Amino acid sequence: MQLHDNIKNLWNVQWKSLDRRELLKPFYSGLAARLTETAEHKPIPVLISAQADYWQTYYNPLGSRPAFQTAATSDACESQCPGRLDICIMMDSSGSIGFLNFFLARVFLKDLLGSFEGGSARAALVVFSSTVHLTFPLDTNMTWSEKRLAALDTKLTPHLRDNTHTAAAIKYCIDMFNSMPSIPGVPKINLVITDGQSNDPGPETVADTAPLAAAAGISSFAVGVGAEVVLSELLQITGNHRDRLHYLDSFQDLAEFFRQLNQETCEIPQTPRINDKISDSLIRAERRYFRYSVSEEGLHIRISTTAGKTAAYYSYAEKTPSDAVNDGKIDEITVIPYHRASTTSASRFDSAGSSSDLVEVYITVVGMSENNNYTIQGTTHMTNAVSVPNHLYKIVLFIYGCLLYVGSVLNAVV
Repeated sequence: MQLHDNIKNLWNVQWKSLDRRELLKPFYSGLAARLTETAEHKPIPVLISAQADYWQTYYNPLGSRPAFQTAATSDACESQCPGRLDICIMMDSSGSIGFLNFFLARVFLKDLLGSFEGGSARAALVVFSSTVHLTFPLDTNMTWSEKRLAALDTKLTPHLRDNTHTAAAIKYCIDMFNSMPSIPGVPKINLVITDGQSNDPGPETVADTAPLAAAAGISSFAVGVGAEVVLSELLQITGNHRDRLHYLDSFQDLAEFFRQLNQETCEIPQTPRINDKISDSLIRAERRYFRYSVSEEGLHIRISTTAGKTAAYYSYAEKTPSDAVNDGKIDEITVIPYHRASTTSASRFDSAGSSSDLVEVYITVVGMSENNNYTIQGTTHMTNAVSVPNHLYKIVLFIYGCLLYVGSVLNAVV
């Protein structure tokens, strides 16, 4: 079965040979749940109330729906990610969206903005129709509470009730990103929510402007709501990233969808340059994601935790490594080796001009205490002394390996 082969290739798990008792492990239990969902050919619903029905029908017929909803809502709230990102949110405000639906859209915007509160994220909000209206820019001094109220305000976030000039909105956000200083390595994200096909008068269309976002290093998400959306156009907006395209049946489905968008946008990794030192703070269980290029000399990662406690993991293939899925754990100073067999390369990402030969590695840093402060830095050589010439560096590594081998032999003899 292809799914079993994929599990073997990704995680080196021989699914068919697992003992049933191993399904008590959370990772294996999650895989089993996903395999069941795939076999049923029924997608998991968006709304938690509908997920409770799904859970009771396919997983636990004797389970309590109210208990599921309570637990799922609690888990969703705890997993919200304040994040470290810059995001420009574009909400369709055309005439095809009725009064009630646009009210639901405003509530969704309020909740989505609230999900980033408390972190290092910056957000801009625009609504678009035949014109583009700015509710607030990325560099606003507004508090998150003021941003949420602005999303609900009919004057600050008006229902414009005209055409759907999606390309103009995308270009507006690109220009906003380009006009202000960006924070090195911090992800730039465009998010488009629309209920139909664009009808920009030209000269630029979505097909023209979407690649400009990718060229500017912006990761784009698209959410289509209702029967009139054109999925091919939404795919153009995302730069052909199918995992960043979402379709909802109605504006009612937006009610809880903000949590999924919060999680997905937070998982876009930061991309620090070599030698850049990133300082950040995390609360318990909060995560930060990074992506580095690895040279043939390897990548040195130094993580210094100045308050609290953190854990960190790396992977060449898994974009969000964890304690369950990783290629290694990162201690205070860790050398991540060049992994030539990796299928992950810079050509898979939006960065313009990247070499397809570069090997990429993903890193996750997790807060383990209530409040945690840390710094992370990636270098090609150790930075606490004079750089070691490459040939000497390789000799030192060889000698070190020999000493480890001799030590293991002596221990075995003793």
